[in-house]
Amino acid sequence: PRDDADTAKTVASAPKAVPVKSAASATVPAVKSGWYTIKSTINPAFGLYIKGMSTKDGAKIQLKRGIVSEGFAFKLKKVKKYYQIIVGIAKNKSVEVIGIKNGSGGVVSISSKPTRKTLFKLKYDRKLDGFRLVNIATKQALCVAGGKAKSGAKIRGAKVRVGSKAQTFKLISRPGLIMTNIYSIKSTQKGKRALTADGKKGIFKRYGKTLNQKWYVAPVAGKKNVYIIESIATGKRLAGIADKRAKVLKASAGDKKQWWQPSFGGLGIVWKNAATKKPLSTAGDTCEEGSAAYNKKRADTRSQQFVLKNRVPVESGVYELKSSANTLLELGTKNESKKANAAVQVTEVESSASQKWIYNAKKHTLENAFSGMVLDARKAEAGTTVVQASPTGARTQKWSFTYVGGGNFQLISDSNNRLAISACGKTHGSATAIKPNAKAKTQEWRVVQSGYMVEPKGFNLIEDIVNWGHGPLNASYIVIHETANPGATAWNHRMLWSGDNYYADYAVHYVLDWTGNCYYCVPEDRLCWQVGNGNEYVIGIELCHATNKADFKKVWDAGVQWTAWQLKKHGWGMSRLISHNECGYKWGGTDHTDPDDYFESFGKTWQGFKAAVKLALARY
Repeated sequence: PRDDADTAKTVASAPKAVPVKSAASATVPAVKSGWYTIKSTINPAFGLYIKGMSTKDGAKIQLKRGIVSEGFAFKLKKVKKYYQIIVGIAKNKSVEVIGIKNGSGGVVSISSKPTRKTLFKLKYDRKLDGFRLVNIATKQALCVAGGKAKSGAKIRGAKVRVGSKAQTFKLISRPGLIMTNIYSIKSTQKGKRALTADGKKGIFKRYGKTLNQKWYVAPVAGKKNVYIIESIATGKRLAGIADKRAKVLKASAGDKKQWWQPSFGGLGIVWKNAATKKPLSTAGDTCEEGSAAYNKKRADTRSQQFVLKNRVPVESGVYELKSSANTLLELGTKNESKKANAAVQVTEVESSASQKWIYNAKKHTLENAFSGMVLDARKAEAGTTVVQASPTGARTQKWSFTYVGGGNFQLISDSNNRLAISACGKTHGSATAIKPNAKAKTQEWRVVQSGYMVEPKGFNLIEDIVNWGHGPLNASYIVIHETANPGATAWNHRMLWSGDNYYADYAVHYVLDWTGNCYYCVPEDRLCWQVGNGNEYVIGIELCHATNKADFKKVWDAGVQWTAWQLKKHGWGMSRLISHNECGYKWGGTDHTDPDDYFESFGKTWQGFKAAVKLALARY
């Protein structure tokens, strides 16, 4: 289960094709021995790939969309005037072309036996700016069967046809088995917990999209297939210590303990430390929550194999943006203003609401948690002062985070990707502006995950996690339900969700009753099945169904306070509050109308609930 789409923005330059001179030049571009992705000229989004990631002799070569996964990695090795195409994920195995099958062309697969069938001539097609890979035994060129680029298309050997895109490929250099990118690194053991930077320790935890679970994997300069594994939260790097716990240490360019060489183990990547010659591993036969990462060879092969998935650097959430030029300063609004066009400055760190920014990764907006306005450059021109403004959807209000190494990020304007937010000084009150990207410290920011440390009031919060839901969640709405179970308490539902039964599948994050008790049962970063097609967007609460007016009023009042607390805690406004009934209209997949009918049975309305929440929120 790998993600082959190259979606994450990183410090890495785009992969470069083998340098080609002008079409008029008679010089054929040189191809050196090294690592490559082999992309089709029909559509360069597709490349040669090992079917099923198999390393067995006879595994077929096919076409697939993407270039990131290790299944796209090949090593070209020059053998006199020919080339071997060595499979990156398999040791000592090469691409071969054998015979003619039913007149449909030669079978292209992998083999551990080096013969003339595993040797190729590279014939450069100047017009198509690519190479034909011609097998010297069969005289056939590798060809995309059917001539269409699509995942799963077979690669065959075929009679050479000059000018055929189906037979022409671009050779894209790569640093080794792994492409430079930002990844999560998950164990292949049960639970698939993710490598997490915890101070100086590497530990394994359930993946929750946090910065300390994302790693910048990049090549060591001058080395082939040797990498650093750097936490984007701090810029510190994973280091090996033989037969002991792995450490997360300050980056040191020449420290071989911070160098890792990947190979494919059949289930995932094995990371062997360059200094210790030992692999990264889990603590043992299982990978428990919070268990340590080790640099130790173990009998259980799963303990030292990891699946990499490329990730966007920054997910939706609440953040503080500290200036890398002076970490005592962070991005905030002038005089904590709520007015449109108020200047955005670097101000002394106070962790106030005006220094917290709510990033929407889908819309690429940064909303000030205090004012509700968004970061805006107004014009896509160098030198334009950055302000806050009412959201309009303009491109000048859209921003992308790019990781530049060392735990630092740039905020790039979507309206002009050559411009980045820059602090105009290193002192309190300095303005900010968009300036040409010069990779200066004043254009770099430390991204610190934040949130409101708001004490709940008007209800009794009981953290009692009994259910882990159905996968990761990064919510952007609060949804209100009612249990439709008259007389059942929050404790009754907590018990129902904790068992191994049908109802446990439908646990919701919180449940609250007329006693004022609110049980927090499912972590907010875990998915619950609750509103059909909108599940991936919401944190939910079940309001228990009272049987009399007095108890209903207690549920209503406590529910209002819980909702205001949630919105304040996340830095969200009233637009992030939704009923189950409204979810059906917004996303579909559900026909439930709660809590509307429940409220109306006691003379209240959903609009009245929202009005009460708005008032409670203003009092926080």
